[in-house]
Amino acid sequence: METLTIAVVLCYTAWNAVRFGTSIAWRSVLEEYEVQGGTAYLAFTGAFWTLLGLMLLFALLSGKRWAGRMLIASSLAYSLWYWMDRLLFQTPRHEWLISLSLNALIVAILLRTGILMSREQHG
Repeated sequence: METLTIAVVLCYTAWNAVRFGTSIAWRSVLEEYEVQGGTAYLAFTGAFWTLLGLMLLFALLSGKRWAGRMLIASSLAYSLWYWMDRLLFQTPRHEWLISLSLNALIVAILLRTGILMSREQHG
């Protein structure tokens, strides 16, 4: 389960690193098309989630005592941010039920892993 967790965290971290890099590299194009939220928002959120993801990866790979709690907190925070971003800045889409289902599944897996890791550290 931990390997899957590390893979998920790595994918989200890489995705946000691409978001950050793209918001800088394509800034003029994004500004020309008046991207929702603005390029500063894209850069800030991409950098924030990339840095948090790297910290979480470090904690998971090095077996830090607080890794389970950080996994739980960051999973819930990322999911909340994802839906706020989707509802506030993105064009409504028809596949919201699929997104919600996948999000719930991934969060459930990460929460279960985080809880098990926290129990191991304290038990």
